[in-house]
Amino acid sequence: TDMKTYMNTVSSALISVIAIAVSAFPVAEAGEASAAKLQITNIRSVEGNMMIALFNSEESWTAHKPVQARVIPVTSTDFEAVFENLEPGTYGVKVFQDVNADGKLNTKLTGIPKEPYAFSNDAPVRFGPPKWEDAQFEIKTGETQHSLTLK
Repeated sequence: TDMKTYMNTVSSALISVIAIAVSAFPVAEAGEASAAKLQITNIRSVEGNMMIALFNSEESWTAHKPVQARVIPVTSTDFEAVFENLEPGTYGVKVFQDVNADGKLNTKLTGIPKEPYAFSNDAPVRFGPPKWEDAQFEIKTGETQHSLTLK
């Protein structure tokens, strides 16, 4: 049951991206605005939507309250998403491919995701979702590129 609890926690963290992704997000007033260009790799099928959430603090990461989120149709295995109007700083990303476009992360009975998912820095999933320290990365003034590999 420890594995089931663990995978349910991971699933809950990813599923929360959905509820947030369909909400409207305020755009930061940009002084020295930055952008994050996210490259998502290891896409095995060109179908469904990529559900992406961007977080700017450990608090927002833990509470699953992103500063921006996107739902983007997957039209190629060469996938890129751009988040603009960001303040330079530390960020983290949670993403999953909603292959069947049903608006949720489908899981097995054990809670293990059936659909591909990833975290920034390809942070490892150990006994629950990755920690902020493992997933955080810096977005600098201008454009920062970051790659995530779907599992």
